[in-house]
Parts: sequence; structure tokens; C-alpha cells
Amino acid sequence: DPADEYRTGLRQLLDMLLPTGARTVLGIEPRTFPAIALTYLTEHYPLVTLRDATATVARSRMVKTAREIAMLRHAARAADAGQMALLAHALPGTSELALWNALCGAIEAVAGGPAPITGELVSGPRTSVVQYPGGPNHRLVEQGDTIVCDISPCVGGYFADCCNTLVVGGEATADQLHYFHAARDAWAAAVEALRPGRLASDAADAAKAAFAKHGLPVAHYTGHGIGAAVNEQPRLVPYDRTPIEAGMVFAVEPGAYAGEGGTTGSRTEKMVHVTESGPEVLSQFTWGLS
Repeated sequence: DPADEYRTGLRQLLDMLLPTGARTVLGIEPRTFPAIALTYLTEHYPLVTLRDATATVARSRMVKTAREIAMLRHAARAADAGQMALLAHALPGTSELALWNALCGAIEAVAGGPAPITGELVSGPRTSVVQYPGGPNHRLVEQGDTIVCDISPCVGGYFADCCNTLVVGGEATADQLHYFHAARDAWAAAVEALRPGRLASDAADAAKAAFAKHGLPVAHYTGHGIGAAVNEQPRLVPYDRTPIEAGMVFAVEPGAYAGEGGTTGSRTEKMVHVTESGPEVLSQFTWGLS
């Protein structure tokens, strides 16, 4: 009986946390608090007052503990293995699904077992637009195709998030290099802005300025916090003025795309740990182009 098991577990937790017979304030996140838990608390813990702790919990998630940094570093290593497996297996005539299976196997080898993995792998003309998630599917990659691969594995309860762009056969055209260099330069500019005392919006502004130098607009947000959820606050967008602090971890992911009717695009994403002395890049996989 799943509902009864949930109530039993909840009772055991509350009996451990709450003083018997005492008036207690319990912080919850109303947006995601289960109805079954609310009913159980109301019926069995009448002296408990519920308060909205959303802001407090969000704040605690932004700045990671040393243990969380270690978990995120391990997750990044697993994602690195996936991206490097893709680079090794991206040969003409291979299906997108086969490439996805190869990278998932590499991730789980580092994770030490099955790991939930979300993301996308798209090739050819589908890389020119953002329709996330757009693949993988049965398409066979061809010589000269662009591949954009964005992967988010969960390892031990903490997420990695990264994206690489490569060209099948390694011979990139001027057009492919144009979009890759724009995305990579925007990534580097945003990372440089991730320093204590700056604002999340500063990273977005830095990416926008880098894209402008290549004559390209901003296609989507520049990045986001990452931790026990794949997409956390703060977000690297112009309207998020959250101060950057040491201990924050971001997935920085600017992208540039040719658009409908085009044949290529690029998204460059690596994880970055903010330290007192500046940004530390956690993702160590090799960019697919240079």
C-alpha cells in the first residue's frame, strides 16, 4: 500500500524531529508539498504550525556545501566520460540512438551503476534550431554533420549538465566554426563573470556582448544553477540580479543557431564552481571543435 507506506515513513520522520506535545513551527515548500502529507499533519499533529520556507530552502540550495561540491564533481566526471565516448563513436553511418547508447554506457561505468540520464542528441539540419529535446532518433549521421549533444546524468542524487558540439569526420566548414566560436566565446565570457560580488545578470550580459562581436543574437538563457535538481536558482539571465557567491555551481550553456532553413548550430556547456579566487571549471571533456 504505497499511501500507507508513505504515511508510516512520514510519521517516523516527524516523531524523530518534532517534540511530543509541543507547539512547533514546520517549514514547507507549498508549491510542491504533497497533499497526503498536509492531510496527515493536520489530523495527527494539531500543535504544528506550517510556514512557507520556500525562500529559505532556495537560499540553502544556491550555495553548496563541501560534500555537495564533491558530489557534483563526481557527476561531472561521469558526464565527461559520456561526452568523450561520443567523440570516439561519432562515425559516419552510426545512428543517433547508437551514439546515445554508447555515451550512456560510459556514464554508468563511471557512476558505478544505472544512472538516470536526460538530454538530447541531434545531428545535421536539426542542430540549426532549438526544439529541446530533439533526439536522438534513428537518423544515421553523415560525414560533415554537426552533432549537438546535451546530457544531464544524475549520479548519487546530484546532477551534471553539459553540452558539446562536434563535426562528424572532424572537417568543419567556415559556417560550423562561426557558430561554434560564437558559442564558445560567449561561454568563456560568462564564466569569467562568475566571481563573488558580481551578479547573475553580469554573466548573461557578458555572453550577449560576446555574441554581438560575432554578429549573433542571444538564443536562450546563458545558464543556471545545478545541484540536487538539474536546473536551480540563480539563473544566468538579464533579469536575475542575485549576487554571485563562492560555493555556487553553474551549468553555463550559451548557444548559437543558424535558424530555420540552416544546417548547423552550436551549444557549449560546462559546469563551473565559483570560488573566492574565481571560477573553477568542473567539466573536463574536450570541446568537439577548436
